[in-house]
Amino acid sequence: MKTKFIILLLLMINVAFSQGEANIWYFGYNAGLDFNSGNPVALTNGQLHTDEGCATLSNSSGQLLFYTDGITVYNRNHQIMPNGSDLLGHPSSSQSATIVPKPNSNNLFYVFTIDYESHPNGFKYSVIDINLDSGLGDVTTQKNISVYEPTLENIAITKHNNGIDYWIVTHGWDNNSFNAYLLTSTGLSSIPVTTNIGATITGIGFQEAGYMKIAPSGSKLAFTSVSDIVQLFDFNNSTGVLSNEITLLTEYGELYGIEFSPNENVLYVTNTFNKLYQFDLLASDIPNSKFTLYNGSKFLGALQLGPNYKIYLAVIGQNKLGIIKNPDVFGSGCNFIIDEIDLAGKISQSGLPSFNQSFFFSPSINVTSNCVGDPSVFNFVTNQTVVSATWDFGDGSTSTSLSPSHTYANPGTYNVSVSVITPFGTGTKNTTITIFAKPTLLADTVSLKQC
Repeated sequence: MKTKFIILLLLMINVAFSQGEANIWYFGYNAGLDFNSGNPVALTNGQLHTDEGCATLSNSSGQLLFYTDGITVYNRNHQIMPNGSDLLGHPSSSQSATIVPKPNSNNLFYVFTIDYESHPNGFKYSVIDINLDSGLGDVTTQKNISVYEPTLENIAITKHNNGIDYWIVTHGWDNNSFNAYLLTSTGLSSIPVTTNIGATITGIGFQEAGYMKIAPSGSKLAFTSVSDIVQLFDFNNSTGVLSNEITLLTEYGELYGIEFSPNENVLYVTNTFNKLYQFDLLASDIPNSKFTLYNGSKFLGALQLGPNYKIYLAVIGQNKLGIIKNPDVFGSGCNFIIDEIDLAGKISQSGLPSFNQSFFFSPSINVTSNCVGDPSVFNFVTNQTVVSATWDFGDGSTSTSLSPSHTYANPGTYNVSVSVITPFGTGTKNTTITIFAKPTLLADTVSLKQC
């Protein structure tokens, strides 16, 4: 008898591309977190005392640069920057501030601010030069530069598909206009790419509040409004155009926080009136995939993906944050805990820092491993451009091919590592694979004990 035996092992690896820029958070009433150890550690030295929107930025090594509530800018020593007062955000604007580095600049940063409830300060920006004030930073004379008004309190940031420039996306008031402004090395475009799509947001009071997030890959945009609607769109990060509107939810309450899972297959939404939902973005009927993770007594605010690829939840008036430990898992297996992250006595309010979501881009890699003496093939699965990759196969062999094939000479367990560069950053991942011995032929049978 002639028997042919093949084993194919498929291993999915998530390669972390989160850089250090999102490793320090300041928010709420003097609350803060440091992710540089991998897990969040409470910080108590923050100067913010804000109910909602805020932003923090660190360098690629995770060292704090500055932070703001959209009104006051604090340097890394927690002192107010020169000219750093009286920015025109607002403590009751859900996404009052977001920080974006100017493309092709090592020292200039844009702070985008949004006023609350369609008030006349609208959407503005100020520019920080981090080289000024002996490297602590200074708000330049480009301060409170008007872009347009009125606007909703929502803003989302993602890299352009070229990996250099940024899209800054906002939403008009009393219309259904998404306005995507391109930030390049020459500055912010004066004319946005406008897509009229989705619900018209209007009314009186605080219907202007809500959150907007773009998926880490830049392919989708999700939007909430406390006028009781959640919508999902495709986003083209080459053109800035939105398409394929889906209304996920309309219900009474304040639909507020929103966040994509790292693999972008699950979407999370809060209703500040005590509810946390999931939606399965792979379902044939996404709105009807809604799964309730929490319906309790605590008031819920913003959701934000962390650099460790867990999602954090602001719990209003509490000294702990909620956490979704396995956000790629749909259903209760996502392991949501309402009071997990201790803030060392400081208080969470509605907001968490807003970031350029491209910081959290995380592609996957396929590895096929066979028996000893057979080729093992390594390749990427991602919709982003991979600039280069360096593999270490754990047996002394390396490769710089994007999709290498490697043959192991001996059975055993090998620690494989890969360092990958995309336009969105550099990441390294280690994993362990097993190479099995070939089957032993015994007369008319095949021993499967080894391979």
